[in-house]
Amino acid sequence: MQNRRILWMVLFVFYGFCLKAQEYKSGVTKNYFIQNVWLTTSPGTEAVLTSVKVRDGIIEEIGPGIKPGFDYKIIKADSQYVYAGFIDAMSHTGIKKEEDKKETPKLPSRGLANYEQSGITPQNNALANIKPKDSSISDLRKSGFVLSHVFPRGRMIAGNSTLIALNDAEHEDKLVVKNNVAMQASFTPANGASPSTVIGVIARFKEFYQNTGLAIDNEARFAKQNLGHKKPEYVEEWQAMAPVYKKLMPLYFVTPKSKDVFRAVELQKGMGFQMVLADVQHLQPAIDKVKAGGYAVLLSPQLPEEQKEEKKEKGEKKEGQANADAGREEAGKANERTEEEKGLEKRKKEKWQEYLAQAALLEKNNISFAFSMANAKPADFLKSIRAMKKAGLSEKAALSALTTTPASMLQIAGQYGTLEKGKSASMVFFDKAVWDEKAIIKQVMVDGQMYVNEEKPKSEGKPGDGLKLEGEWSYTVDVQGQVETGRFKFVKEGKGYSGTSTSDANESTPMEDLIIDGNKVTFKLMINSGQPTPVTVELTFTNDSYTGNATIGEAGSFVVKGSKTNGPK
Repeated sequence: MQNRRILWMVLFVFYGFCLKAQEYKSGVTKNYFIQNVWLTTSPGTEAVLTSVKVRDGIIEEIGPGIKPGFDYKIIKADSQYVYAGFIDAMSHTGIKKEEDKKETPKLPSRGLANYEQSGITPQNNALANIKPKDSSISDLRKSGFVLSHVFPRGRMIAGNSTLIALNDAEHEDKLVVKNNVAMQASFTPANGASPSTVIGVIARFKEFYQNTGLAIDNEARFAKQNLGHKKPEYVEEWQAMAPVYKKLMPLYFVTPKSKDVFRAVELQKGMGFQMVLADVQHLQPAIDKVKAGGYAVLLSPQLPEEQKEEKKEKGEKKEGQANADAGREEAGKANERTEEEKGLEKRKKEKWQEYLAQAALLEKNNISFAFSMANAKPADFLKSIRAMKKAGLSEKAALSALTTTPASMLQIAGQYGTLEKGKSASMVFFDKAVWDEKAIIKQVMVDGQMYVNEEKPKSEGKPGDGLKLEGEWSYTVDVQGQVETGRFKFVKEGKGYSGTSTSDANESTPMEDLIIDGNKVTFKLMINSGQPTPVTVELTFTNDSYTGNATIGEAGSFVVKGSKTNGPK
């Protein structure tokens, strides 16, 4: 009797534990019953109201009439819209940009630069540089991504990639989906060594590629153990490049501009490696070459600054103000734009439309494409894709570029890219259909682990007590030894603010997404340094001075400081 009582007590405690397990806590269980969601299983299919069972990170069952087991956490999704999690086809997620670059040793002659000094480092692997706690992992996940194809940072031949899941982990190994997936190359010259020009990069690349082929041939002859063949020279870089030469590994060529695309295509034709055109920002002039070669494209969703219509002032005439009207008329004539300025504005607008239409152009020409987040801000990503859709990109092609196409490119279509029984439970939850401009991401599931996007309280857009933001503020930023100076100007407009950034060379850039939260001010700038480069500025004000950081594209984050020079004190 005593033994039976103990047995019942054990069973009771165990059953109670199972019931408590349904009270979800992050990281406790991977068994979920996701109830009543509008599920889009694959691009081009209609959303259906259904439920999903997930066990140990895998989709176990999908259907409107399925029931949960006792060990499932029930998630009442309240008719949220669910899609397969997005896949970033190329980026540097989890790898910080080195702010303090090592100086290249002074060489007796530029021709004596070794492979590393020339930017040839195919032996570098992304996994060795990924920091699992880096904020870029969670930032990308919050924007709906579940996987990221990560490459090391570098120059001519940066190294080989690792495909990671965007989970929380204590060690980078826990993130790995596949390693040694592809190699990255670009036309970036060396830092203070040879090659210092794009033409030099092409010549050096050809030489290195041919040497890799010779090394492979010499190894093959030596392996036959024939007399008369000495031990071949071992060079780490040749060994690392061998899979590309043997067409066992694709080469992702970074080609932001159309002229880069033309160069990469000619290089590939002469050497025959498998190539993907990566992080493309301007493609249209080269579209025929891309189509003829059958190349896949990774399009950057980072768009240039939109050319907005100039606001017209409202000037209602009032009795007794004839002189004031005349004065305004004269001022208006003085401020009229010249034909040259109008032409420049028109070209900018056309360029903006051309950028928006590139994805639709790829779809029209049946060119396989996905998206690269290497130089894009996750927070702006969906806005860009929706703008591309307005410019002619179909919903099916847009969703394919985020899911099924990169899954096929990375040879993981059997596990990711669609929502089906037996596949990874990696999905993104929206409160409305993804193409609704007001739709926001509520939560993201990565390999069965749920991450809820916390809703930040909306800022009233008001400075904190004692801070008078209006006026001009100086700025000083040290970018890798070069000190840049200028001024920020903040103008109050109704209940909000607008602003501009002007360098000492009088180059003025409007602030975008200006947010004021107490004494903290954030905004974005788009500068043109040969190509559109996003800058995110975060400042903390104290009375008449401030300090903060400016994150400039891939260059990294740099300290900004300044003080008030004009305006209310």
